[in-house]
Amino acid sequence: MGICKPPERVKLICGMLTANKSLFDISCSFLARRLGEIDFISQDFPFDSTAYYNEELGEPIWRRFVSFRKVIFPDALAQIKLFSNQIERALSSNGKRRINLDPGLLSENSINLASTKENPFRLYLGKEIYAGLTLTFAKGRFLEHPWTYPDFRKPATKNILAKIRKIYLNQRKAKNKKGTGSPR
Repeated sequence: MGICKPPERVKLICGMLTANKSLFDISCSFLARRLGEIDFISQDFPFDSTAYYNEELGEPIWRRFVSFRKVIFPDALAQIKLFSNQIERALSSNGKRRINLDPGLLSENSINLASTKENPFRLYLGKEIYAGLTLTFAKGRFLEHPWTYPDFRKPATKNILAKIRKIYLNQRKAKNKKGTGSPR
C-alpha cells in the first residue's frame, strides 16, 4: 500500500503574449499583488511560432515569461488560472483579449501549463481548468512531447525556462541548508 505524503512545492511561472508591451507590466502588477514577488522577468521577444493569436491580440505579438519567488502547492493552479482569466478580461477591449496569460508550474522534472481547453494530454483540475504536461526535464535538458506548443520547442524558450528552473533548484537547496527539508 502506498503512503500518502505532501507534494513538493513548485515554482509558479506565467507565459505572457501581447501586441501592446505596456500590458506586460500592468499584468505583472496585478499578478504580483495577488501571487507575491516576481523573481524573474525574461526579455520580451517576438512570438512568431503561430498566427493563432494575431486576430485577437494584434501584431506583432511579443512573448515574456515571469516566475514568482514563493513556491506553491500544485493544487493552487486552477485558482491561479481563474485569476489570470480575470486579468485578461479586465484588460480586454471590444470583447477581445489584449493579453494572453498562461500560468503554469515548474518542478524539478516538468512544466505543466493551465488551460481552459480540454485535450487528451490534459488533466482536469476542477473549476473548468485543465493542466497539460508541456515539457519534461530529463538527461540534463527539457524534452518536448508531440503536443508541446511550437514556441516551447525553441531553444531560446527552453533556455529561459532552464534559468527559472535553476532559481527554483537554488531555492530548494537553500531551504535544505537551513535544515527545514525540501520546500513543502
